[in-house]
Parts: sequence; structure tokens; C-alpha cells
Amino acid sequence: MFYKSIIPLCLLALLVGCATSTPTNTSPSSPPSTQSKFQLDRQAILAMAGEFDVSFKFHETLSRIPDYQLEEPYTSKATEYVFVVEDTSSFISLQHILVMYFEDSDQPIITKHWRQDWQYQDTKLTTYIGYRNFQTSEIYDNESKGQWSQAVYQVDDSPRYEALGQWTHLGNQSSWQSQDTWRTLPRREYSNRSDYDVLLAKNRHTITPDGWVHEQDNQKLVLDDTGQPLEVISHEIGINTYTRTNQTDFTPGRLYWDNTKAFWADVRNAWHNKLKQPRTYKITKKVDNKSVASEMLKIANDIHKSNSYTQSHKDQANELIHAAITPLTFTNSN
Repeated sequence: MFYKSIIPLCLLALLVGCATSTPTNTSPSSPPSTQSKFQLDRQAILAMAGEFDVSFKFHETLSRIPDYQLEEPYTSKATEYVFVVEDTSSFISLQHILVMYFEDSDQPIITKHWRQDWQYQDTKLTTYIGYRNFQTSEIYDNESKGQWSQAVYQVDDSPRYEALGQWTHLGNQSSWQSQDTWRTLPRREYSNRSDYDVLLAKNRHTITPDGWVHEQDNQKLVLDDTGQPLEVISHEIGINTYTRTNQTDFTPGRLYWDNTKAFWADVRNAWHNKLKQPRTYKITKKVDNKSVASEMLKIANDIHKSNSYTQSHKDQANELIHAAITPLTFTNSN
């Protein structure tokens, strides 16, 4: 979900957009010992909400095949508003909105970005298994006891990856680390690379005094025709840093969300209802040769401009989601 530069990223989303409020530092610094582990976990997740300057850095560190040339390091920056969509104690949903100002315009570009859902002691995971296939599987209570799943979604709210992990709290540090996680190719690479099929990642989220950091330990994995691992071509590290800011006006981003949140709630529910059964699904990126994400963002943009959400908008989104999903025969997950 990262782009080679900010301008293509924003243009791709096809949205408009944003303004300032003073952020509140909610990082769990030196939490009282009387708080339970569950409360500390929740406090850490909620600390990822706020207004941020964001930097994205990725660096290939090791070649695993002969004659492979390591990619040049990738860097990008953004300003991003992260807010709580839902909080029901054991479930927390955080939506990211990009709000980008440029020197030649006083009007920002607003982009609905990724979403992260956190579920305590989850009983079901939708994981990526390669070749645009995802698998929804039930998990046993003892597998997720004391853990939180993090599910990450694309800009159109289709699934990207999901994994279990454990929050740990040591003094003033709170950190969550995932199990090995299969992920689709990131946006910064899927349009210009075809030499690998899966990003095999470990993700760590650490709360800092002025924000949070997402660290990644990635391996670029090639699959065989049956979807089994064939070889790793390279290793990569990623560091995405979220630093609180009061220098950006995020008001237009909040207005965009106020105008479109009912639509996006219906979109989330539609994806959930289609993918909730334990089975394997193929999810396509295009329907009738049109990008599902771009079409979905166009609908939201129309709702935002007109400040009117109609049944026609909902029907269009449901048709896109229905056409993008093909149920497949259930197989064992990787």
C-alpha cells in the first residue's frame, strides 16, 4: 500500500480533499501497574490513532539467487489522519486517510488509505495464500488465547493480509509482533515487478512517545504452479514511522469521512458477508477491465461531492464486490 512517489499515489485514488487540530499524545508511556494486560493492549492499539507525518522506507538487504540485483532503497512521505472507526472493547478498527497538500494548490488531495482491524482472541482468519487467493479459516481458542489478530485491508476494503500476534509491554514500551504472514505484493512494486509472488513478512508495531513505528522483515517469495513456496529471491527491511503533528489541517479529511462513512460501512459489511464462510476465494482487482478500487473510490467521491448517499451507490458497490469474488474449493492454508 505504498507508492513510488506521493503524487502518483494520490492521483491513483481519484479523490479530492483537507485541515488542523492539535493532536493528543495517547502513547502508553509508563502505564500504571494496576492496569491489566488486556487494558494495556487496548491502550497501545488506540495510541495509533491521531494526526501524523509519515515516512516509508524500504531497503533490500540480501540477494538469495545468482545475479539478482538489489533494488534501490525506496522512500516516501505523507501526512495521514488515523481515526477510530469502531471500538467494542475486544475489537478496534482504525481507518487511515491521506491528506496531502502541495505547493501549487491550497486545496489538499484526500485519499482513503488502508484500514487495520484488531480482534482479541480471534476465532477466524482470512489469510493470503497466493495468486490472488484468500482463505477464511476457523482457529481454535487455544491458538489465539491472549493474542490479537491484525487484519489489514486495501483502499476498497478488500482483504490484504491478516495474522495473529502478541502485545508485550516492558516499562514504557508496548510492541506487537506478528507470526509469519503471507501478503500480496505492495503497491510500490506490483505495477512494475513480476519476479516474485508473495511477500513473506514479520510485522512489528511499536508505540513511541511521539507516535508509532511499523517495522517489517520481508522475504520475496516465488511460488510454483500449485501455490507452494519455490524460492526466496531477496530479503528486505521496512520502517514506516508515524510522528504526531499539528502542522497539517486535517479538517477536510474529517469532512470527507463524515460524508462517506455510511457508504464505507456498507462496503465493509458486504465484503465481510461474502468472505465469512470457511473456504477459499479468488479476489480479482478488475471487473469488466475496470479497477475495483478506482471504481469504489469514484462512488465515494460522488457521495462526498453531492453529500448524498443513495441506494444506487450501494447497489453499484455490491455489484463490484460480488463480481470480484469467486469462491473456490477449500484447501489447507499455507
